[in-house]
Amino acid sequence: MADFKLKVDESNKATELPLLRICGTVQQNPHMRAFGGSVFSFFLAFLGWFALAPLGLEVATSINMCENQKFPPAENPLRPAYLKYKSLKTGLEYCQYGKIKDGDVMWRDRLRGSVSACFKWVRGASATYTHVVCLGDETASDSLSDAIDRLKQYWESVWNRPLPNLDDQFASCARVLGPSRETAEWCPLQGSELHKAAQIQAGTKAYGGRRGAGTYDAVASLLDGIHKGAYLGTFDYSLAFDCVRPRLVERLWKHFGMPAGPLNMVMSVWCGQRRYLQLFDAVCPNPALVSTSIPQGDPWSMLAMVCMLVAPLVDIKSSHPGVVVSLYVDDRSWVTDTAVECLRVAQRWRGWSARLGLNENGDKDQFFQISRAGRRKLIENGADPLKVTDSPKILGVMLKPASGQKSKGAEAQRLQAARWTLQRVKCLPVSFAVKVLVAGMSAMSKASYGWVCRLPILKEANSVDWASIGPLPALVVLLGRVTPACVRSCLGTIAPWSFALRLIRSWLFVVAC
Repeated sequence: MADFKLKVDESNKATELPLLRICGTVQQNPHMRAFGGSVFSFFLAFLGWFALAPLGLEVATSINMCENQKFPPAENPLRPAYLKYKSLKTGLEYCQYGKIKDGDVMWRDRLRGSVSACFKWVRGASATYTHVVCLGDETASDSLSDAIDRLKQYWESVWNRPLPNLDDQFASCARVLGPSRETAEWCPLQGSELHKAAQIQAGTKAYGGRRGAGTYDAVASLLDGIHKGAYLGTFDYSLAFDCVRPRLVERLWKHFGMPAGPLNMVMSVWCGQRRYLQLFDAVCPNPALVSTSIPQGDPWSMLAMVCMLVAPLVDIKSSHPGVVVSLYVDDRSWVTDTAVECLRVAQRWRGWSARLGLNENGDKDQFFQISRAGRRKLIENGADPLKVTDSPKILGVMLKPASGQKSKGAEAQRLQAARWTLQRVKCLPVSFAVKVLVAGMSAMSKASYGWVCRLPILKEANSVDWASIGPLPALVVLLGRVTPACVRSCLGTIAPWSFALRLIRSWLFVVAC
């Protein structure tokens, strides 16, 4: 055993601490040498901390002075300076805009303070766009500014398109409409009298913009003929509102008796539009001056589209007395007794569209007859086989007279979208009443639309029911709102007892939850 200067135990650990006994070699006194070295190193570290303290204060002061000015906390809430440091004077975070909240807290407060924010969040989907698909044969671009430039070139070609002669366009309409109506005496800010004048010419088959009439009314007017074996045709326009000339609408409104005051007011807006193109978060800085199109969101635009199509509607009804025409804004559908007459009406619509400067969307052309023999007659008389279908879709409503058929296309997609939306609604940090409001106006309204020729089977309804179990048991109202009265009266394929049983089942489910 080595000869130590300190008393040690069996494992050579010191059992005493004589601070002044530091003599001897390393082999004789390792204990006190280690103790002295550790004390000295701690003293040096303590001294260095005091030496560096002024530098730390200087860093904190610089953050307090300029960090907020260079990096706004609202845009950089996760910067270390805002998360770790506080002001030496006030003890508060370095934030001139107030205390920065956690990201989840900010999201929750924003949704709780605005119902519209809840709707936007429910409809939105988190997606990252790496490329923007451009038009025609052009390659995709990863630059938003480049994509906006290409879109601007496309829309300028639409707005600066070659226009037919205005006098010839109006003369074609005037020959059908007859003498002009005297200037009406009505409130300048309401279009009810103007709409009445258009209805006198078009009858009750123009549903767009009419108070108390909707898409189901337009579809219901065709169901009786469809179930009796009539021939159906339906057309839709491409860029309908963008191809309507305001000056032609001005002449038509004068013909229908619109006073000069409100007419000049509307034309002053439509003939001097400044449109800004927006794609995602980028906006084209230079507005486009547009005077050859009407804005789709304008409250007068729907009435303008209806008045544009009054002349074709009157002409078709006079040349084909037995045809039933349904017009909803720019969607046109008709029912005839023979395949030949159905195709003749289609040809007349195309002729009027060319005269008015409107573009038919050939991809949406549809022809239908309930039997296979009837559909073959359409093809034999010149209809495009690709446009003849056994399940036409009008205004988003699938018309399938056979009640046993399964869901196709739009119906299944709406149910899937409703399930996805309900799952997002369940995540909203709001009260139950607000969740019911948001879900009823988003998910359930979408899922319940379009069920005309049949009701959803229990399996289809249950797919939405299970998505709403949990925070939203009262949202099982799909079965009670799928078919409005105007359509239900036209259907012979829906059993009343089936509808009643499913409605009772919905309410029992709500009570049980």
